[in-house]
Amino acid sequence: MKRSFTLLCALVLVCVGTADAQKAKVKAKPKAVVLEEAAPLPVQDPKPPAPARAPRAPRAPRSLEPLEPLSDEDEEVSQQSLPAAAKVVVRLELQSGDIQVRGWDKEEVKAEAVSLGRVMLERTDEGDEKTKATTIEVYLKIKTERELAHGDGDCGENIADHVILNVPRGATLYLKTANGDILAEGIAEVNAETLNGDVNLDTISRYVSGYA
Repeated sequence: MKRSFTLLCALVLVCVGTADAQKAKVKAKPKAVVLEEAAPLPVQDPKPPAPARAPRAPRAPRSLEPLEPLSDEDEEVSQQSLPAAAKVVVRLELQSGDIQVRGWDKEEVKAEAVSLGRVMLERTDEGDEKTKATTIEVYLKIKTERELAHGDGDCGENIADHVILNVPRGATLYLKTANGDILAEGIAEVNAETLNGDVNLDTISRYVSGYA
């Protein structure tokens, strides 16, 4: 009888221990974490594209007043032409007078001048008459007493009322006047300088430098 009671007590203790162990497992079981669903980001409307700028209309070249037609009665107006390469280099330096230069489609340099002398074109390259000039210098041949007496002339000071040059559009111009205005348009490159006057450049395709 005593042994049966002892076994019964042991059985009760075993049951109690098993129940405690199960309770401990239940307590140790982690709780499930519930993640909250993130709120969606607001959708931004795409910015409308910037309106395209209208292309700028090309500026019309400034027109130059042509010289009056030459006549036997007007000895102050002279002109000369010379065949020239498409990228000819032209130099003109005046002591006084206005200079106007405009490009054209001819492979030719034409000079017109209103002055006391004749306008002259002199090629300064090593070419001959069969080739087109690549470098040209423009100057004025002043009438002198010696010219009147012997039929020739000397190069005096380059003084003119104005000089107009027509040159190929690919030409490069070196222009200088001490007292006068310079106007150039429709050429590739121009270097202009005047000490007492204005420099107006228009439709120059590559490079421009001007001093006034």
